[in-house]
Amino acid sequence: MAKKTSGKQWIGQEGVTVTSLRPAGQIDINGVRLNAASSGDFIPKGVAVLVTGTEGDHLVIRPKA
Repeated sequence: MAKKTSGKQWIGQEGVTVTSLRPAGQIDINGVRLNAASSGDFIPKGVAVLVTGTEGDHLVIRPKA
């Protein structure tokens, strides 16, 4: 189960997708599973991502460049 988060402490952190994001799913940051969503793009499972913000109860992420 994903941990609920206020989000701001995760901005700038890197993680890995543990589910496909279509655009919502889950990511892992240092062993913590979190709810996340992309800006609308599909991101497959296992992709390195960067947290860029928060929206509601989930983190906003993008693939790590």
